[in-house]
Amino acid sequence: MSEMEIIQALERLLPTEKIMSDARDLIEECEYQFDFDEDGLVSIPVDVELIFISKSALYTPFDVHFGTGYKSIVAVGNVRQYDLHISDLAADYGFITLWYNRDAKIITTDVMQKLFR
Repeated sequence: MSEMEIIQALERLLPTEKIMSDARDLIEECEYQFDFDEDGLVSIPVDVELIFISKSALYTPFDVHFGTGYKSIVAVGNVRQYDLHISDLAADYGFITLWYNRDAKIITTDVMQKLFR
């Protein structure tokens, strides 16, 4: 399977539009506040830019962690240090990791200030 076929399959199984909508809904549900770095709540503007970073399919033959499903990462705010040769990314506010089950339903989410690849 080529890289393009993998990308197309992932897009069919978990559309980027759904990920972005889920991230926006999560921000709204949290009343535009997150604790990205354990220093307290950070207020996020209602019209904050969200930037799609990645999505991946996960397969586990055993019922471990979240099992078979998907993982996606979205930046909240503008991304800095975005270079394929630099191993870390920073965003204006932070990053949201969305974990999905095999049916593309959200299982849980994580937030972090920096993203280390």
